[in-house]
Amino acid sequence: MVRNMEPFVKISNNPVKELIKNKLKKIIFLNSCNKSNHIIAVSNFVKNTLVDKYKINNNKVSRVYHAGAVPLN
Repeated sequence: MVRNMEPFVKISNNPVKELIKNKLKKIIFLNSCNKSNHIIAVSNFVKNTLVDKYKINNNKVSRVYHAGAVPLN
């Protein structure tokens, strides 16, 4: 499964609905992280956030930067 780290932000004018939606997203996110075999982070910031804030095992997270343009010659 590939998933972006989307911010939990207000989208509609109903704060209760947004609170419930964000809590459910967080539960699904944490469940997905805990069930995954390995997680690829696109930066040290993302890796550190996963390890420090969400308490994901450091050995389960690798950092791989986005590739740049490479000439095909």
